[in-house]
Amino acid sequence: MKQQHLMVGRGQKFITAMKALVLVAAVWGVMYPALLWSLERALAPL
Repeated sequence: MKQQHLMVGRGQKFITAMKALVLVAAVWGVMYPALLWSLERALAPL
């Protein structure tokens, strides 16, 4: 019984980690092209 609870806790931690990873990937996916674009725009006159 105790072991099962441990597994649930571990699974919850894994799910939380995966959610964080997906969130970071989503933010990076949106921010990175915008950052590249603004850099290109900034460096274009030079």
